[in-house]
Amino acid sequence: MPEHVLDPGLQVIDALAKLGECLGYEVERERRVGGKGAAVDLAWYAAGDRWIPLMIFEVESKASSGMANNAMKVLSRDVDDFVKPLFLFHVVLKGSATNERIANLRRQWGSHNYRVYTLELEGEIQRLVVDVLSQHRRVTKSIDLERVSATLDDGAWEAVDKISVLSKLQGLKYSANYLGGLARIGLRNPSLVSLYLDSLECIHGAGRDVVGRYGGFIGDYIPGLLEISMLISRGRLSDGDGPGKLEEWQERSGYGMRTIGPYFGLSRDYDSFVIGVAPYVYGMAGMLLRGHPESYRWLTTDLHSIVMEEYRRQMREPTTLPGAVWLLHISASGSSLFPAQNGTDSAFEAVFESSRALINGGGGLPVEILDSPPDYVDVHDEHVMSEWLGRLEGERIEVPQLRDFNERYLDGNDCAEIGREYALESAMEMLMADDWRCKSVDLFIRELRKSPR
Repeated sequence: MPEHVLDPGLQVIDALAKLGECLGYEVERERRVGGKGAAVDLAWYAAGDRWIPLMIFEVESKASSGMANNAMKVLSRDVDDFVKPLFLFHVVLKGSATNERIANLRRQWGSHNYRVYTLELEGEIQRLVVDVLSQHRRVTKSIDLERVSATLDDGAWEAVDKISVLSKLQGLKYSANYLGGLARIGLRNPSLVSLYLDSLECIHGAGRDVVGRYGGFIGDYIPGLLEISMLISRGRLSDGDGPGKLEEWQERSGYGMRTIGPYFGLSRDYDSFVIGVAPYVYGMAGMLLRGHPESYRWLTTDLHSIVMEEYRRQMREPTTLPGAVWLLHISASGSSLFPAQNGTDSAFEAVFESSRALINGGGGLPVEILDSPPDYVDVHDEHVMSEWLGRLEGERIEVPQLRDFNERYLDGNDCAEIGREYALESAMEMLMADDWRCKSVDLFIRELRKSPR
């Protein structure tokens, strides 16, 4: 290794090597230029082909008198001896904006695919990363957002604005899983979750599709309820606009049907979702909307309409009970979060009493189900139904009145320990998971019942 490359230079070379590998290149350090030429610090090749480097990197500790030779050994060679790379990145760790040696290099080789980056100057390391990704777009249109994001977490890229870089990839029209990729990036690094929320705004605000998929049953089947609730939770949609946006989404399916409704017999998956998955999804949306009374009220009344239609159709109790029990908790939580004013009846209290009457009219329910309603019931899965029917065999109690019901869960602490960030994270995980089942639904219920931080 040349003497001028000290530890800081080695760190930059190592970081560039890892970036090249994450983009799919084969990487070689100290690659000779031509048959007998001097070596360059780093070369990137197309996978499986080490004949001609596509990208070359030279790293200098400072703007020395010898740095001109490092540009010349690549750009001044005869093409019969060495085919020029797609781009030569000349990286200088320390130097001023007015350094004459750097200015001379730019004048000499600026018309070639060559650029100098002085990393000590503000914004230069950002420019280096963006230029690398821009040149990479000339090689391929596909990119792995998650690998790029993880690679830029390396300490050498600490000064890089990762939100700006990842946004740039969309501007370069890379083909990538933007929806699921940005969600997983946001889960690993909460400081980048705004990119994922930006994509949700495109979908539910601007009405534009975002390329990609979550890869989980709920996310790839019916994600809109959670997506819009996340936007409301994080202030991307106002609480006043929330009900209208949620209603618009519900009506979007067409054919006179709502997106989530009691339309049984359309398909096995839809039956299972509405009966045994949707109530838990409404509960998760409730976690997100606890600070937003208008949107929370829409959520409560929407689930209520589904549950009431199930009872009107005289469906068997094992299929109606999941929605009814979740509705109890969502409406009771709403009455605590947003109490009625001026002596008027609360819409949440009315929904609670309606659900309570339905459950008690059927003989009540086991206390274990009251405290821990199901996160999944599949009427078409014999094993899952057997598990659910087994839970229903316990000794039954009637649902108490609202005040007693609320006191059962508030245990002297009316502030949720987990906060809105946890609710956002849990909703994102639910969208991407094939197995979204909650390890402790009773804990989830207790947190749902508390006020958000």
